[in-house]
Amino acid sequence: MAQQYFDRVLPNQDFNSNLFKGKKDDYMKSLYNLINDFSSEINFKKFKLNKHNRVNCEEMSTPPVQLALLKFLIGMTNTKTFLEIGTFIGNTAMHIADFIGKEASVVTLEKFDEFAKLAKQNFKDNGLENKITLYQGDAYDSMKLLNDGFFDFIYVDGDKGRYPEISKLAEQKLSKNGLILIDDVFFHGDVSNDKQNTDKGLGCKNVLEQYKNNKKFHKYLMPINNGILLLKRI
Repeated sequence: MAQQYFDRVLPNQDFNSNLFKGKKDDYMKSLYNLINDFSSEINFKKFKLNKHNRVNCEEMSTPPVQLALLKFLIGMTNTKTFLEIGTFIGNTAMHIADFIGKEASVVTLEKFDEFAKLAKQNFKDNGLENKITLYQGDAYDSMKLLNDGFFDFIYVDGDKGRYPEISKLAEQKLSKNGLILIDDVFFHGDVSNDKQNTDKGLGCKNVLEQYKNNKKFHKYLMPINNGILLLKRI
């Protein structure tokens, strides 16, 4: 049977891994290690982290490969002002603040008080409390307090059920040549259902539809992790 393009999207699919002689799980580990060794942006410092006692941090935090992509894009675009929507315990915000350096202006928004408290403590423990500003509360309401046209890079990774309205407001906060990266837009496959099973899946589906024919942005939908939508203002 002839291979189709959809058989060849990901590096672990049969067409792209048919010469590997081991188990598929071993191939994925090998690929992961190869990327880690190759990408200089992944070789970042490890911060002291106060973790949540009920939530799996590796499941909720931005994966290293994706964090490396963020850093690569930030370096390529000379980003100085960064907005994160969805702080969790602050790991991503700290890496970005450390990477941008002394001129960093990093703002992060967190809805839940328990995560915000952990993040603030992590910022303090790692000497970054003066480089990162955290707003605790509803992301949409918090964004209204921020200056229009200020942020070079906006990372949307929270309140997925409201992705369409949050990303629309993010456009107002974006600088002239800015980037928006919207995370988890496949939402565990729910966007591919005829009818979405979750409010978060519906929010992700709607934000994809919102930008599908949008002429104001260059856009690329990337099959990394749980799906990334990258938007560059034209």
